[in-house]
Amino acid sequence: MELPQTIDNPGTTTIIDEPIVTNGGQTVTVTVTCVPLVYGRGAAVPRGSYELCTVRKYRKSGVVTVTTYGNPLQLTVTLKAPAIEGYTAYKRTKIYAVR
Repeated sequence: MELPQTIDNPGTTTIIDEPIVTNGGQTVTVTVTCVPLVYGRGAAVPRGSYELCTVRKYRKSGVVTVTTYGNPLQLTVTLKAPAIEGYTAYKRTKIYAVR
């Protein structure tokens, strides 16, 4: 499974386009988080409450999309599946700096 190389900002990007299953038959869980991307003194100044991104998970099709709104942010995508007998746990994390 290939994760996207870049994230559209602003816009909608498809993170996962179909359900992911490991070679042990475990379904992979997808977690997406967004935090503000700030440098220097701006990191200490709160900017109030605003939405950085919206994550949509479509259960039937397995599609995961993220919509960004033009703010600089750090987007983290984590793929995880538990260990089962004969197979180790699966974990992959990719961090995007979206400007």
